[in-house]
Amino acid sequence: KMDTSNFPDDLFEAEGTKRVQLGLLVGELIKLEGIKLDQTRFDSTLQEMAASYEQPKQVLEYYTSNKEARVGLEGMVLEDQVVDHILAKAKVSEKKTNFDGLMNNTK
Repeated sequence: KMDTSNFPDDLFEAEGTKRVQLGLLVGELIKLEGIKLDQTRFDSTLQEMAASYEQPKQVLEYYTSNKEARVGLEGMVLEDQVVDHILAKAKVSEKKTNFDGLMNNTK
């Protein structure tokens, strides 16, 4: 385990603040839009994840018997559902630009 006591607090503060804000925003969108966990999607995600391990059955058992792990995976699936929800409602307009224009665009 890495000892982070020698690092200044402000090194982690900005990232921590951003993560908290994003979590609050996602939580609010879930509540406002009435997004519920898609159990089929959860099961599929769990199956895909377990399949990437040498002993998938143990991974499945871990997530079914460990509430904390299951809640974490449910949160990940819900976040994906929120992203899909936003993308479904997004209006996209094309704009021609070159690489420098894209990289220097501050709007």
